[in-house]
This record gives sequence, C-alpha cells and structure tokens, in this order.
Amino acid sequence: MFLGEGDKNEKGEQLYSTYISASYPFSVGNTDCEINIGVSPWKGMYSDKFDVAAITAKASKNLKVIDNFSLPIFVELVLSPAQDNAYLVFGLKFR
Repeated sequence: MFLGEGDKNEKGEQLYSTYISASYPFSVGNTDCEINIGVSPWKGMYSDKFDVAAITAKASKNLKVIDNFSLPIFVELVLSPAQDNAYLVFGLKFR
C-alpha cells in the first residue's frame, strides 16, 4: 500500500486503516524483555471493527559460548486475537 491506494473498500471509498502499537521494555536480571500490544481502532484493512491485532512478549539475551564469543538469542510469543492465531518464534540476531 502506498499513499492509501490499496486502502479502499469494495465501493472504492478510502478506509483510513490505522494500526496503533505500544510497547514496554524492561529487564529481568541480565535478560532484556519487552511486551507489546497492537490494535486496529476501527474498520479498515486490518479488521472489520476495533480489534486487538497482536499481543507480544519477547525476551533476548547474549548466550555466552566461550570467553570472547556470545550468541544474541531471543524468544518471542505472539498472540493474535483478531486472527485467532498464536506464534512462538526463536531466533538469533546478526549485527
């Protein structure tokens, strides 16, 4: 979607789709954590009404392998009430 061209209903009317997200980062010991919630406040491309699109909880940590090398790993739980889905994601960060 670019400049709203793909954000129209079946009658060709502009939907003004909106997605609002808020997050809160914090730490537990030496583990970085973050919780996030994303909502669609009204009918648009993302939902037919106000809906919670995603609730996310993420934890990341540098896992020490040897003295001078560690792996930056993370795990993330994503719940999507609007789509009735849940995802568990594991990963490595590359910088």
